[in-house]
Amino acid sequence: MEAIHSDVFAAPVHGVFDFVRSFVQIIAHVLSYGITRAYFGVSVVLSMVSLKVFAVFFVASIVALVFFVAPSRHRAIISHGKTPKKIWPRKEITEKPFYVVLICGSGGHTAEMIKMVERSIRSEGPNSHRRWAIGYGDELSYKRVMAFERHLNSRFTVYNLHAGTYDIRFFHRSRAVHQSWWTTPFTVYDCTNDVFDILADRPPNPAIPENKFPGVIASDGPGTGFVFLLCAYLMKFFGLAPDDSMKGVFVESWARVNSLSFSGQLIKYFDLAEVFVVQHPPLHRRYPGQAYTGNMVAMPTIPSVPLEPLE
Repeated sequence: MEAIHSDVFAAPVHGVFDFVRSFVQIIAHVLSYGITRAYFGVSVVLSMVSLKVFAVFFVASIVALVFFVAPSRHRAIISHGKTPKKIWPRKEITEKPFYVVLICGSGGHTAEMIKMVERSIRSEGPNSHRRWAIGYGDELSYKRVMAFERHLNSRFTVYNLHAGTYDIRFFHRSRAVHQSWWTTPFTVYDCTNDVFDILADRPPNPAIPENKFPGVIASDGPGTGFVFLLCAYLMKFFGLAPDDSMKGVFVESWARVNSLSFSGQLIKYFDLAEVFVVQHPPLHRRYPGQAYTGNMVAMPTIPSVPLEPLE
């Protein structure tokens, strides 16, 4: 992890073959469900019997999906996420594995995330794992995270505590600054593909069970945070992940005083975060239904493990 090569920061270029391969993988996964195979089988039979009957069946399926199945799944996911007993953060330390994904944005977003983690983290033992998600080319965020993890390990070691494990994964940015909107769909595809891999891949911690999804996805305002939470929602919607996994925690950036960021507006509108936090009174007055914590970056809580080692 320390001696990562500089080539890693360069985003890999995906060609047409990569797109086709991903599309085929998605189709194969969809067809792995018995109900989808049955649906396609019935569709083929009806199309052979009568195109009119097939058209009626297809329209009825779309109506049922849009007006019955989709709302039912959405309510199930939202209600499960709002269950008080399952809300984040955990109130007591247990032996159950704790796995969190921390999304880093360029510049101040990464600094804010590190500050919040630094003051709120506690020893969950070797069963805990942090996965940092960083954009390709963001070498500064990578160096900041590495410096933080080194300091965190030293800080916990002084008190004979285990800081848990961590790894760093990279993703394509959904859209670069001043990028043309005509090419944005292609970069969004690359970003989404990376996000699904980051959420689905098992972390390098033997205490984390196989096929274990993150318990929490934390974001503090970068646009990619919306992509992460949306992908997590879709994975739960289509049954690819348990409804009680990948709970969204969105902390609006400290820089947003009077209005939400665009990613914050999207996350709030689609109700993708189980915990939505704002840090300034004017913003809380404008959105009274959201949690207000004051300045989490400067003083979110009294650290359970002192920031500075004992003399």
